[in-house]
Amino acid sequence: MKAILVQPPFAQLNAPYPAVHYLESFLRGRGIEARSFDHSIELYRRVFSRSGLERAFADAKSALADGRLDETARTQVERYLSYEPLYLEWIDGLVDFLAGGDPGMAHRLASAAELPRGERAEAFLAEREGRIRCEEASALATRILEDLGDFVAFALDPDFGTVRYAERIASSRASFAEIREALGSSYIMRAFYRPYLERFWRERAEELGAEAGGASRPRLPPLLVLLTLPFPGCLLGGLACAEAAKEALGDRALVVAGGGYVSTELRGLEDGGVFDYFDVLSFDAGYGSLASIIDALPGLGGGRAPRDGALYRSMYRGADGRVVAAGFDAAAGAAATDLDASGGRRVEPAGAGSERFAAAERAALETIFPDYRSADFGRYLRIVDSVNPMHRLWSDAPWLKYALARGCYWHRCSFCDTRLEYVAGYVPARVEALAAAAGEAAARTGLRGIHFVDEAMPMASLLGFAALNRARAAAGEPPFHFWGNVRYDASWTADRCEYLAASGLVAVSGGIEIASGNWILIRFSLVGLTTIRSATLSIYGRSYSTGSSGSFDAWSPLYGSIKSPTNSLSNAWPYSWSSVDYTSNVRIGDAPGLTGIRLYAGPSSNDLVINTVELCLDAS
Repeated sequence: MKAILVQPPFAQLNAPYPAVHYLESFLRGRGIEARSFDHSIELYRRVFSRSGLERAFADAKSALADGRLDETARTQVERYLSYEPLYLEWIDGLVDFLAGGDPGMAHRLASAAELPRGERAEAFLAEREGRIRCEEASALATRILEDLGDFVAFALDPDFGTVRYAERIASSRASFAEIREALGSSYIMRAFYRPYLERFWRERAEELGAEAGGASRPRLPPLLVLLTLPFPGCLLGGLACAEAAKEALGDRALVVAGGGYVSTELRGLEDGGVFDYFDVLSFDAGYGSLASIIDALPGLGGGRAPRDGALYRSMYRGADGRVVAAGFDAAAGAAATDLDASGGRRVEPAGAGSERFAAAERAALETIFPDYRSADFGRYLRIVDSVNPMHRLWSDAPWLKYALARGCYWHRCSFCDTRLEYVAGYVPARVEALAAAAGEAAARTGLRGIHFVDEAMPMASLLGFAALNRARAAAGEPPFHFWGNVRYDASWTADRCEYLAASGLVAVSGGIEIASGNWILIRFSLVGLTTIRSATLSIYGRSYSTGSSGSFDAWSPLYGSIKSPTNSLSNAWPYSWSSVDYTSNVRIGDAPGLTGIRLYAGPSSNDLVINTVELCLDAS
């Protein structure tokens, strides 16, 4: 049996998203030939290339000529079009530079007389009086690419984002018909991703046809096509990828989708339209679900439903057209209610093999780690989206990504929905197995930087890894350097901090988050300002509603309430930005004691966790 694993666009730009590589290692451990592909970085590079921009500029000119743009978009697009020759001249060099090639490009950026100047690049240069230092070249290159992302959004595809795509659509509680319509009308999908998919899946089909050795050979076993959807913004790309796989491979392909978005926002799924694209949805860590799917083959796919009780923590469309939620126990919190009466979906209790699949999942969480053998780290970009040294760690290095545990060892914070499986189901990893896999990955890639992606790194596991890292150094092997998110609790003593710092820990991130059932008060001052031209209030956070994304309300004692767009804050990790125009809520002369802002969770959010609040003023 073979498996093809795909990360659909768009995820992160600096390193492979780890989910497909974890699953690849799991499948190889079960004797399945597996390969992973990152369509996120490949599509990004397809758009942000000379040929991609030539297509985008030509289509933008057509949109301009046809009168399809409103006045605001027209003004912005005309600005970008005026820099078209410079963007085409610079784009390939900038992408190569951010991917680690040609360090001399930093000097060219620092001394260039002519650069394409969108709003972001212009502001960055203006803050530095038109000149940058060589060490700021990556930040300027990032701003130029972000400007191009803005150009695509203004001119061609308003849902485009350089990290996540059409997240607004996937995060809403829209019917699947609306999502299907968005997929059909998407410019990025139509102009760039679908042509790429056609070639990609044709090549996979040709590889499989060559292995079959002609029509006289027996029918090959089913091919698993696994798509991971960690964020709402990966949904449209995942649907397009699944559709193309089925067109190229026919009934032989069994298409399975899983990931954070599936496990949270599709947990209450009743609309079976998604199964026109995916055969099965896999929930939670995915190992138990995949084990049950593999056992059920070849009786799945091609419209065939599995026998009752065969699947574990999975969903599919039954013969009657309804969604079937299979193999969820009460602890999984997925499908606690049989919806037969409403006609929405049918709940199939956990079968006889559920304990075996649960054990397989726990064992995998403890021992399965990726060696990243399918990843090409030279394709990824070192994006510099913040001058803050801590924030830069997230994006400007190609980290090897691992988790010290599944779930959160604390899971008692009042702002967190501790019912979610990926929070409450705490399973610590065996650090010896993790360190061994990381050693293989380091030997293969030359990278020894590790980003532990835990919600909060558990101290016991962290100390265990640190001890192994010291032993690695003592044996003459280059040690790892590592960082991650923490909970600032009593386990972080001064002695432990010193020990960990001496053992490779380079940084920790952790917000001091205030749990409040009512509101958070933010104070600011307008003293010294004479003119306010505009104001934008932004929060960086997420919703902790189990079933949906969220929003926030900002209340001023002088001017009342302003609401963010519905579902503007995802309930999936990591945090996302959401902004409102706050210009009407600030005035010169406002009494200092009345300029505060109270932030509330919006009507679609049970609770919010807020990492950062910014009030940006264009003022003097």
